[in-house]
Amino acid sequence: MCGVTGFFLTNHNKGGDFLKREIIKMNNALSHRGPDNGDLWFDEKEKIYLGHRRLSIIDLSEKANQPMKSNNHRYVISFNGEIYNFRELKRNLEKKKITFNNNSDTQVLLEVLNYYGVERGIKKVNGMFSFVLWDRKEKFLYLISDRLGKKPLYWCNISGSIIFGSELKSLISFYMFNKEINKNSLQNFLRFSYINSPETIFKNTYKLEPGSIIRFNKNRDIKKTSYWNFNFNMENSNEIKNNKISKIKKLTELLEDSVSKRMISDVPIGVMLSGGIDSSLIAAIAQKISSKKIDTYCIGFKSKGFDESKYAKKISKVLSTSHNEFILDDYSIEDLVEKIPFYYDEPFADSSQIPSMIISKELKKKVTVCLTGDGGDEVFGGYTRYIWGDKFSKICNIFPIFLRNIISVILNTIPSEKINKFNELFPNYILPSQFGDRMKKIGKIILSKSNYEIYLKLITQMEDKVLLNQSDFHKNSSNNIFLKKNIIEAMQIMDLKNYLPGDILTKIDRASMASSLELRSPLLDYRLIEFSFKSLVSKDKIYGNKGKYILRQILKNYIPENLINRPKMGFAIPISKWLRGRLKNWMLDTLNLNKIKSQNVLNYQQVGKMINDHITSKRNCHHELWNILMFQMWFDKWMK
Repeated sequence: MCGVTGFFLTNHNKGGDFLKREIIKMNNALSHRGPDNGDLWFDEKEKIYLGHRRLSIIDLSEKANQPMKSNNHRYVISFNGEIYNFRELKRNLEKKKITFNNNSDTQVLLEVLNYYGVERGIKKVNGMFSFVLWDRKEKFLYLISDRLGKKPLYWCNISGSIIFGSELKSLISFYMFNKEINKNSLQNFLRFSYINSPETIFKNTYKLEPGSIIRFNKNRDIKKTSYWNFNFNMENSNEIKNNKISKIKKLTELLEDSVSKRMISDVPIGVMLSGGIDSSLIAAIAQKISSKKIDTYCIGFKSKGFDESKYAKKISKVLSTSHNEFILDDYSIEDLVEKIPFYYDEPFADSSQIPSMIISKELKKKVTVCLTGDGGDEVFGGYTRYIWGDKFSKICNIFPIFLRNIISVILNTIPSEKINKFNELFPNYILPSQFGDRMKKIGKIILSKSNYEIYLKLITQMEDKVLLNQSDFHKNSSNNIFLKKNIIEAMQIMDLKNYLPGDILTKIDRASMASSLELRSPLLDYRLIEFSFKSLVSKDKIYGNKGKYILRQILKNYIPENLINRPKMGFAIPISKWLRGRLKNWMLDTLNLNKIKSQNVLNYQQVGKMINDHITSKRNCHHELWNILMFQMWFDKWMK
């Protein structure tokens, strides 16, 4: 895993030495992403400058350093990621008499693009990546992302000059960059806890969308194309759709191949094991494939309602892995949260970023690469909101609005905080986490007028208008997906397009790269996603009010069923409790109302009310407060 950066300039009056210092500065800003090497390539005449920071994974020799040129010197690449099918691609190219001077996947990618052409070649690649490619013949600059947006790439157009980087901090360090907050992006962040591509927190600055190619020519004209989307060809799928045995067999083959490809590494590798369906299946397959005991890792909590580590330990014993456990409560959370704005670059408020950063730091002491179960929920229907969304859709279709209004009023009178406190005394299989808050949310959702509105209410983290001069939230064309698909499939597609890259993959990329650790997600192999939507029916994913049904069937071949069929817990942490206890003083200091008032961005009175309501347990505002805290932390770090 690596960091890429650079710029492609038009009008500027700076000399070559100045620009070299700029690219060095931008490259050094990404040193945590690639501590093993940092190199540059530039063409002063064409005003193109590329930087690269390397975390060595495949071929540890200097020959694999970047930026790298193709054999014929036409292309220069700065690449971040891994190509999982590089061995097959390399064998095919060798049959065509193409030679290689190193064993890296980067050179294979270069020669694939050179031989087949950029737009045709990228479709042959299976991997996680974002990269910059300079065509020295045509004078084209390409920015390219993988199908799911696993690896980040930011870019900005400043008067025709293009600057780019794996993280915003490299762009911010460039002398031409203008830090002006995009209020629309901030509003969406406060609502959903993350900023979805292509927008960023800054105006005129963008994230490369999943499955995209952006090309800039010598006139800096922009051409944007998509080489992969969710409009799958459904032909020839009925035969396997109606055969349960065939589906399980085919899916098992795909899973084993996906895990096998992601276990290729020239450095130590491990597996994250939370005890859930996804990570347990990945660990089971990895152990089956491996000739020796694999290393598994999990994180635990002292709070019963949040701890899942005991299940991970039981599963590791069944699989005979070498298991390692870290207890989150033993770490200084106060010190860790101070580092969040540096590594996340823009406001990001998925609180599981905390355990993600802790386990990444601990993992790096043991391994450089780790497999995770990320993606299983989106691909195979694991989120409970899919089940609830379907139920709410039926309720809203059956019951008239006046009756739903009555139920809503009743639910909103429930003292949610008392239920939440009672909830903390028991594991999640007795009552779901924050059950009192969920009852309040149900009261709002049942008033929805469409499936899209149900989905928006399910994923919304903040409804209070705390942003000054906040505009009304406008629905977009995504509603069309809900008109064409059943609500469960529509929610899955929306999550794969938005929540997965914007939240989940952003979280694990920044958390892992903060410790120079590479995370690989076998369940996000694009072939699995295509199989899921082409060949699986709804009951293969959700059956008997449980998600990931077909994965459970496969997992039964490895571990006892009693360890499989238990309620989903997730990677939650007790933020609500912490903001009244160990993080209370930090919160009050960060959200100093005089400071917020002087910034003239947030409504300080509304923020103050939320703080008071939460501390006094009048209502639980931890989602809203965490979003505000993450914005304020970011503002204090980057806007001064």
